[in-house]
Amino acid sequence: MATMNPNYCAGGTIYVSRVVKVGASAQGTAVVTHCGTTDQPVGVSYEGAYSQFVNSGDPQIAAVAGYGLHVYGLGETALVEIDAAGLAVTAGVRVKVVTSAGKIGPLVGAGQGGQWTLGIAMNSGNPGDLIKVFIDPMQVAIPQS
Repeated sequence: MATMNPNYCAGGTIYVSRVVKVGASAQGTAVVTHCGTTDQPVGVSYEGAYSQFVNSGDPQIAAVAGYGLHVYGLGETALVEIDAAGLAVTAGVRVKVVTSAGKIGPLVGAGQGGQWTLGIAMNSGNPGDLIKVFIDPMQVAIPQS
């Protein structure tokens, strides 16, 4: 279940099942925005759209600026969208944000030290799919020589 924390507020248009980061705060409320490729993720936006946004014609909006937002956080499992232009994800691999819109891809290859990962893929998926991810943000260690 998404963290029912009333202190998360959308800092812009947030789409469903996207990785988010904490931005600025406003009057004691943590503001979240889509997480970029070099940002530290805090969690994943709720997979359901709020009814007022569905009625406006865009069923992919979880919240707009100023609205409260449910966020899945550390230790929870959430549906997250794989980048449509990216690589397939295999269950068990760590995933990272690969677009500024908070979509994910696998952590692969050398030279990944210092990058933030969102967590571990719980099932496999192809580009454009939604997969379950166990949220465990961590920064990949930089190898020591």
